[in-house]
Amino acid sequence: MKNKYLITRKILESLVGIDTEITILTKSDLVIRDIDLFKKMKNITIAFSINTIDDTFRKHMEPFTSSIDKRIQALRILSKNKINTSVFYHHYFLEITDFKAIINSLKDYSQRILV
Repeated sequence: MKNKYLITRKILESLVGIDTEITILTKSDLVIRDIDLFKKMKNITIAFSINTIDDTFRKHMEPFTSSIDKRIQALRILSKNKINTSVFYHHYFLEITDFKAIINSLKDYSQRILV
């Protein structure tokens, strides 16, 4: 059902050829569907919101989002396709958050990690 209307894709199609910096912030691995459009854009960055690498914890905090493994896989695919990527980390959970583990898991697939 998520792919039914392709609203985001239609918006992206309208942005191809516009000479401006575009950043997409997402929690969904569906973004890889639009790699063909990203390759046509001059200055695009796909940023993933990732607050943990513990998917069990993610299921409790963000039950309707893509799994952490799917987000990391999407980062790998985008990076392999030479699409700029970033990770946006914005929640700190006392005694749960492992910054080093998060950064070490993502540093090879992201040009920037925002905290």
